[in-house]
Amino acid sequence: MEFNFKIFDLSQKSILFIGLFSVLFIFFIRWNGFSGSNYLQIIKSDGIGYFYYFPQTFDSNFEIDSNQLEVFLHLLPNNSTLNKYPIGTALMQSPFVTSAWLIDALQAKPLNWFGESFQKLISIAGLFYAILGLWFMRKLLKLYEIEERIISFSLFAFFFGTNLSYYSLVEPSMSHVYSFSMISVGLWLIKKWRSVPNVKFVFWMAVVFGLIILIRPVNVLFIFLVPLLTLNEKTDFNFKQNFVRNTKSITLASLLLIGVISIQLIFWKWKHGSFFLWSYADEGFYFDKPQLIDYLMSFRKGLFIYTPLSLLAVIVFLWAYRKNIKYIFLFALAFVPLVYLHSAWWNWYYGDSYGNRVMIDFMAFFILLFALGMKNISLNWQRILVIFSTILILLNLFQTYQYYEGIMSHFDMNREKYWAIFGKAGADNIGKLGGNDDIVRYHTEDMILLRAQTVDFGKPQAAWLGVGHVDTLDQQEVVCRINSEFGLSLRFPGGEVMDFASTYLVLSNHVKLLHGNDQQIYWTISYFDSNFQIYQYQSFKINELPLLVSESRTNTYRINLQRPKNPNDLIQLAIWNQSKADFEISKLHFQWYSINKILRD
Repeated sequence: MEFNFKIFDLSQKSILFIGLFSVLFIFFIRWNGFSGSNYLQIIKSDGIGYFYYFPQTFDSNFEIDSNQLEVFLHLLPNNSTLNKYPIGTALMQSPFVTSAWLIDALQAKPLNWFGESFQKLISIAGLFYAILGLWFMRKLLKLYEIEERIISFSLFAFFFGTNLSYYSLVEPSMSHVYSFSMISVGLWLIKKWRSVPNVKFVFWMAVVFGLIILIRPVNVLFIFLVPLLTLNEKTDFNFKQNFVRNTKSITLASLLLIGVISIQLIFWKWKHGSFFLWSYADEGFYFDKPQLIDYLMSFRKGLFIYTPLSLLAVIVFLWAYRKNIKYIFLFALAFVPLVYLHSAWWNWYYGDSYGNRVMIDFMAFFILLFALGMKNISLNWQRILVIFSTILILLNLFQTYQYYEGIMSHFDMNREKYWAIFGKAGADNIGKLGGNDDIVRYHTEDMILLRAQTVDFGKPQAAWLGVGHVDTLDQQEVVCRINSEFGLSLRFPGGEVMDFASTYLVLSNHVKLLHGNDQQIYWTISYFDSNFQIYQYQSFKINELPLLVSESRTNTYRINLQRPKNPNDLIQLAIWNQSKADFEISKLHFQWYSINKILRD
């Protein structure tokens, strides 16, 4: 019996292709890869926090990893452990997590929340919701009477041409694909209800809207997308008939919406004793200082830099409707609040991520712009648009590979780094970028400068240990030559910063490579307890970009430092010259700031 593909229209075939490709990618690369155990890292990063709802709720013997405290979890005064993240993602994953539990139970396997079954079922969950979102985007675009070929290409382009594919297939434990899915469903429900005002759509909207907010509360911005759904409507929506005359249904739907949202409040009351909590403890918005330009155009994580297809969607839509002030206004009504609120978050680039990950939640918006714009331009312009979009798709796939392999930095890209690795592939380019550029943590008080010092290598300093060979090049510049594995370190007493929640170090130096390779020269930061045991450690390559012999460069690093555990602890800043390369360091300067004064324990 032959399978008849003719029963599918073109847009359905596009989704089918995406699904088949995704299954193959997940099985051969995400689950297995070269090691055969790539699946062990499916639940990672923020995804650990979302997933923690399951063991916290259903496993009384589950031991919380102490390293996750104050990262994903907060210890409350009543000794309960508050999950930083909202419950919505866990609700979306729950059918798949239940399946994983049943699979292990039927095989009599011991419960391992981060074992193979749970990891793989979360992977399947991400793919399921990605396909669900694309399916409802297809249904939404068909309501606009957009041609099949445009719908098909739009779905294909925005899956493979944006970071939607990465967070659907590689990091599906994050919340973004679930938001994308529900927002796509929500937009279709509203549009469908406006054309077929059946009360069942009202109740479904209540459930879906509640889930959208539960996944990420900032998704409430979804309401600014709703006016766009009035575009190209042939009949006016009768507000009186559909709202005023259905007061009972609207009231019941509102109660249903509140009920869905209340799942979070009830959970908090059950686990922590209060209906209302701010789970993002020491984080917040800078409403007066949104990073609008960086959010859109920065080489760090700028939306239009790493997802240029979204910029193309905006341009095409505005060009197609350039003579229609209403449409341009409705676009601005949606776009401006999205960019403003997201860019006002203290960490506007949202940490480690491939590109601007929070806009994945609203990728339905850009798909809609792209398809509507493409519908209203000439065939010749459509062909040009397809060619240009294809180039951007290939660019995104290549940069996804770079990010996945570690060629691209996960959190502190800049213009220089971007162009240094542009088009670069292969093992020789993995992990070559160095430096460290943390954004200063959220703070409500002015930072206080604790220390500022330019190190003079020509003068003995008790705090410096074994500074190596010191040369005076001229009367102005003194350099320290290093060719041993260790030899340059500075220790700060922990007691100096116990009054502050955290500190921020700005460090700069000039490095000249004399012989060898600089790829194993690191700055290290270590926390020692009173027994001189390390309990906190981080390192980063001394040069942001690799140097050749006789080359030099000035580097500036910005590092968030944690608060020491005890006043007698030491914070050590040191160079680890693992490969024993021969290099000179000079112009070493540091500024150490305190953030958010607290009461002593």
